[in-house]
Amino acid sequence: MEKERAAAVIRGGKAREKIEFETAVLSLLARGEREIETDHGYDLEEVLAEADALLAEVNIHTSRASGHMPA
Repeated sequence: MEKERAAAVIRGGKAREKIEFETAVLSLLARGEREIETDHGYDLEEVLAEADALLAEVNIHTSRASGHMPA
């Protein structure tokens, strides 16, 4: 049986930011699942406004990374 070894992976800034963003999204989804299970929720308009803001932020980051600014 082989010994398990710890491994470190070095990632660039963009990859780290993507991982952090994906982790945040997964955390929000998990929180939403818990809220559904406990019958706790939010107003649809508030949720959609927050989603629009997050998508706009992603669009800005994507545009900056590619050298293009959103119209």
